[in-house]
Amino acid sequence: MEDLQNVVSMLQHFGLSAKEASAYLACLELGPTSIQEISKHSAMNRSTVHFLAESLKIKGLFSETCKGKKRLLFAVKPENFTKLVNKERQHLNLMESDLGSLIPLLNKISTTEANKPKVRFYEGEKGFYDICSRSLDHSKKEICFLSSLGDFRNVGNDIAYDEDYYIPKRVKKGIRIKMLVFENKISQNYRIRQSKELREVRFLPNDFKFKSTFFIYEDEYSMISSKPPFLGVVIQSKQLTHTMKQIFEMLWAVGR
Repeated sequence: MEDLQNVVSMLQHFGLSAKEASAYLACLELGPTSIQEISKHSAMNRSTVHFLAESLKIKGLFSETCKGKKRLLFAVKPENFTKLVNKERQHLNLMESDLGSLIPLLNKISTTEANKPKVRFYEGEKGFYDICSRSLDHSKKEICFLSSLGDFRNVGNDIAYDEDYYIPKRVKKGIRIKMLVFENKISQNYRIRQSKELREVRFLPNDFKFKSTFFIYEDEYSMISSKPPFLGVVIQSKQLTHTMKQIFEMLWAVGR
């Protein structure tokens, strides 16, 4: 019994399932025989053996003959496994020879895909904070920030989010921030502390108001509304982010 289990295990190394191996061994032992006899000998139902027989014929391990009106199956000689190994070796050699041409083609497709903008959508208070956190997780040196700031600080009535979390984490990571905001008590206080908190603040004309917050960093930028229902989007694109950065720099040049 142990030897039989070892043979079944070894046959599986040649791509046979355990049931295919059992059916092959049953037929090999019985000689030319019927599906019914293989079913009895291997303790598998006839429909399963019928399916296995078709699979083993495709693999070249079963063949069939007719005796009168009776259809008989027989297992090919064990030496046929040498042909299977040689066939697999030829297949592997063909795969290896194709690698030189295949890899550059796949890399070309991958590069093309990488240049396509990737867009992620966010919503709700959690989405607002996820976008803020993402700016810290994906930025390396500098964040460009554009906001009404007062609205930014009052999302979910959590006015301590920037003081208790965002600023300390940003400073700890050594990420600088350039802020374009409207002048009020909050932003004035930010300017007073700007050197200590790796920040540079410039004020926008108070004639213009908006209710959204923008982050621009690395090869992506994000925007999210500062009022319910807090709808936001993150766009990953080197080209689009470059354009947004240029717009920011134009506003930065006229800020005071």
